[in-house]
Amino acid sequence: MGTDVGQVHDPNAGKDGQGGEVTDRRNLSDEHKKVWTELQGMVGMDVTSMLSVPLWVMEPTSVLQKMAEIMENSHLLDSAANCEDPMERMAWIAAFCTAVYGSSERTWKPFNPILGETLQIDLPGGGRYLSEQVSHHPPIGVGHGETDLWEYDITSTPKTKFLGNSLEVYPLGRTRIRLKTTGEVFSLLPPNSKAYNLIVGSMWVDTFGEFKLNNVTTGAHLELEYKQCGWFGAGRYEVDGFAMDADGTKKLRVYGKWNEFMSFEPVDAGGEVLPDSEATDMWTCAEKPEGDGYGFTKYVHDVLNRWEGPGLLRSDSRLRPDRAALEAGDSAKAQECKHLLEEKQRAEKTRRVAEEKPFVLRWFEEDAGLEAIEGEYGADECPAFKFKGKFPGDEGAAGGNICEVDTSKWTQKDAEELFRPWQFVTDES
Repeated sequence: MGTDVGQVHDPNAGKDGQGGEVTDRRNLSDEHKKVWTELQGMVGMDVTSMLSVPLWVMEPTSVLQKMAEIMENSHLLDSAANCEDPMERMAWIAAFCTAVYGSSERTWKPFNPILGETLQIDLPGGGRYLSEQVSHHPPIGVGHGETDLWEYDITSTPKTKFLGNSLEVYPLGRTRIRLKTTGEVFSLLPPNSKAYNLIVGSMWVDTFGEFKLNNVTTGAHLELEYKQCGWFGAGRYEVDGFAMDADGTKKLRVYGKWNEFMSFEPVDAGGEVLPDSEATDMWTCAEKPEGDGYGFTKYVHDVLNRWEGPGLLRSDSRLRPDRAALEAGDSAKAQECKHLLEEKQRAEKTRRVAEEKPFVLRWFEEDAGLEAIEGEYGADECPAFKFKGKFPGDEGAAGGNICEVDTSKWTQKDAEELFRPWQFVTDES
């Protein structure tokens, strides 16, 4: 994972992002050196939305796409919904929440979403997922996934702390999972992540700390420790913990490696594995394509960066011209498009303020009735949101410019003409 010591990825390597050539940091251009100098002055600060990041440290996805990578393993929620044992249901949900780290083990930064940007995905079995960027400062993205078996809702407002040669990421917000088969509602508190060697050395990512899944309905809970990488890689990737009933009695041991597998097995009240019991394997990480310059999984390539058929909102992340240009290997064009999008976003904000018109959400709305649990942001720091109940194309759904496009057969010119997340849509926007 990551790159050779003292090097960073060069987005110009190859025309399809499959390159792998690198640029030695010791021979950076004056522009690159200026960025690193600016970064040194931000030690200890939250740089989530403060810094206009240069293209040579970015990947051709949006944060909304990164947020949706958890849906690659939505079948684990199917297993939870169809499971009769309440402790095992929590184990399957924990596997779903852990599997995303194995599929997104990358060091490149995705694009910050434009206010009003969306992403939609078709899920197996007729399910759907939709997300929307509902705030620019602070950055807040919300998403809703739904099948006949379950519902998934997330409000994501991550924070960061820049430490010079590393960056800590705190995945703050709210997540709720409801199983339609049982009526149970679950909330989770995820672990933190940290990117190392941003300036000197080979970049790599570690995920560590406490993970807690709460059954809000019954009071049962599941706690996991994501072990921090020690000297010579000791403990790296390891996950271990227990599913417990409302009284705190241990029922299952849940364990694995967040980039390889997750399993569970029954235990006694002291946490010892029961005699003659067998472990149940829940998830094995899908193989990552070899030689992929960005470390993208097949799911990112085939689902999150592609949309086959009509019905795609013109605010969709896939249609971003800067993302499309970077994916095509044209970093200069990507930088130009990124700057234009940022300018349009600022211009639209100026217009809203001048006309005293608030930004209007299309697919989500604030949910004053959703209470935060311990460890989550309160409503003053992060408002809760809920899905309005209609997906694009549904009868009575919110207005949204829908384009007839197959993103597997498009051009850069298509992207520049199609992407329109703006509230005030004009021929010039």
